[in-house]
Amino acid sequence: MGRLGKRLARMGAVGGTARFAANWYHFLSEKYKKEESEYLLNTEVLISSMILARYNPAHKDPRLFRDGKILSEIHTRGMIESLCQLCVLILVVEAKFAENDAEIQSAFVDVIAEELIAKGVPKEYAVGSKGENSQSVALLLDYLPSIEEVQKVLLRGWI
Repeated sequence: MGRLGKRLARMGAVGGTARFAANWYHFLSEKYKKEESEYLLNTEVLISSMILARYNPAHKDPRLFRDGKILSEIHTRGMIESLCQLCVLILVVEAKFAENDAEIQSAFVDVIAEELIAKGVPKEYAVGSKGENSQSVALLLDYLPSIEEVQKVLLRGWI
């Protein structure tokens, strides 16, 4: 994927999903600071609250409810470790991310990670501790088990 393709991905669903995650990170971290919470903001809380915010059970759209339940289940199993990975899984359920070839998926992971970091999300939240020094291809390989699990659930019609 060339520079133009990455630019289009950044302006479209891929970049928009990453910006949603970055904005949610900043919203939640500010909320924790204001409330002087005794609890620390961590990846677990961040991901759980993001899934709930994006797929609020109050939505009447059954597809959104289904997508939220799928991601919550995958997260409960400990298969989501960073905002970049969550963005990828959101794109799997919402935008058929997994139907792209590995080169395009890797470029999308690049765009997501770059966008999160550019928006000021610390690397530990953006790409996780394993991803700090990894390239997008390595990150994508780390994400494959969760991507495959989401696809299985979608194909099974689990919900």
